[in-house]
Amino acid sequence: MMKTQEVWDFMRQEWNQAVHGLADQWNHFRQRMNHALVHFKDKDAAAQEKHQTWGVVPVCMKERGDKLMINVEIPGVEQDQLSVTLDNHALMIRGEKQATEEWHSEDGRWHIMETAYGEFERRIPLPHRSVGAGDIEAKYKNGILTIEVPLKEQPEVPPREISIH
Repeated sequence: MMKTQEVWDFMRQEWNQAVHGLADQWNHFRQRMNHALVHFKDKDAAAQEKHQTWGVVPVCMKERGDKLMINVEIPGVEQDQLSVTLDNHALMIRGEKQATEEWHSEDGRWHIMETAYGEFERRIPLPHRSVGAGDIEAKYKNGILTIEVPLKEQPEVPPREISIH
C-alpha cells in the first residue's frame, strides 16, 4: 500500500507531465499561427490605428525529388505588387493588397469585415537543406504564387531577389 506522501508525489509528477505536454502543444500551435497570421499595414497612419487588420497568407510546401514546391495563396494582389526574396534560408514574400475606394471608405455600416488590405510580408523558413544558388522559379496566376526551389548541398547562398513570371 502506498503512503500518503508517495501518492502526492505520484500525483504531482503526473500533473507536471500533463501540464508540460499541454504547454508544448500550445507552443507548437502558437508558432504555427504566428507563421500563418500576417499583419496588413495600411500606408495611412490614421487608418492603421483604426483598423489593425490581420489575415492569413496560407502556404503549402512539399518536397518533390530535388525541389521544394511552394504554393502561396494571395488572392486580390496584382503581380507587380509582389516581391520574393531569398535570405538566410528563408523566402520573404512582400506585397500589397489594395482595396477599392468603395470598400475602403467609411460610408456605410460594416456587418462583417474579414478581408485584410494593405502591405504585408510573410517569411517562410526553408528546410535545413541548402537551396540552389540560381534556379528558383516563381510564377503568379489567379491569386496563387507558385515557387520551385532546387535543393542542393551547398553551405551558403547570398541574399537575392526572385523574379516572378
